Amino acid sequence: MKKKLELCLATWFGVGNAPFAPGTFGTLAAIPCVLFYNYFLSNFIFLFFTVTSLGFFVSGAAAKQLGSSDPSKIVIDEVAGFILGLCFIPFELKGVLLVFVFFRFFDIVKCWPMSSCEKLSGSLGIMMDDLAAGLLAGTLVHFFYQFGLL
Repeated sequence: MKKKLELCLATWFGVGNAPFAPGTFGTLAAIPCVLFYNYFLSNFIFLFFTVTSLGFFVSGAAAKQLGSSDPSKIVIDEVAGFILGLCFIPFELKGVLLVFVFFRFFDIVKCWPMSSCEKLSGSLGIMMDDLAAGLLAGTLVHFFYQFGLL
């Protein structure tokens, strides 16, 4: 039962099993959770810490089950990274879309610091590159707001 729960959470309830672009689908699958959470609390910090804690707890174990150091099926890291990016901006469509685009770009391209984070082992390596991508995406969009570009 524990192993099934780990895989369920790590694949974000099976979304990571998408036949192509599981990271993008995982990020998209975070949106209903974010919308629901925003409706009630409108502060993503608690949601971020909850999802990230779960991600650190389950991603390493799920990777071992799947026989890879960072399987593409594990998408809870994308969910956590995307939510982190949203912590920096007002919750409105244009900002959310930009965080999504920049987050996916940084996660796919893996420029520094994501490339360095990805080299870490276990849950740390799985989670940290996406958290770095979310941090970078959220900061960039935050600056767009600050300089009146949005």
